[in-house]
Amino acid sequence: HCSLGEGLQRYILLLDTGRDFATVSNLYLLRQIVTSLARSIANNLLFRVIRESKSDWEATFDSIPDMIAVVDKDGCILLSNEALAQFCSREVDALEGVSFCELFFEGDDPDSEQIQEFISNGIPGSLASSHTPPDRELRFRVVPNIYSSKAISIVVVQDVTDAEQMQKRNRELELKLFQEARLSSIGLLASGIAHNLNGPLMTIMGSVDLALH
Repeated sequence: HCSLGEGLQRYILLLDTGRDFATVSNLYLLRQIVTSLARSIANNLLFRVIRESKSDWEATFDSIPDMIAVVDKDGCILLSNEALAQFCSREVDALEGVSFCELFFEGDDPDSEQIQEFISNGIPGSLASSHTPPDRELRFRVVPNIYSSKAISIVVVQDVTDAEQMQKRNRELELKLFQEARLSSIGLLASGIAHNLNGPLMTIMGSVDLALH
């Protein structure tokens, strides 16, 4: 038995000497060399494909605008994307091992306990919380990773502050339009009543004028 390098060296020496190497042992050695080369090439190609796939996956993961964290059953971050790091004003690597709930909540917050319960029990769940950074409305969604042999969950966080504010403005506008429409209806009703009363009143006033004269 010899290594791939030793086998190649021996094979090259046989070629250089011009000796007849078509013996059983030499042919067996040649087959071993070719097989090893094929495996090495295949492994290199596979490694390159895996490396490129990993790079593509990481680029896609970081391009998602929602904040994403992969956490263990204790709620500690195993992996996070750029959106979460930017929201927390930290580097991605600095978030590894940090408690997810401590990034968004302080003390014994009921929402924090609810999220941790989803994570610990490996059950899906979602909630919206306004107990997070001032003037921010966040929506949390916990999804257990059923395809992993480890007890991990994926937590997705959406900043819905702008959407909530837009909905609030839309509701205020709808209420204002409703009030204006109601006032307009009241005005039309009053105008109709005045028009209907105008005829009889003119008749009465004419009769009174005739009686006075």
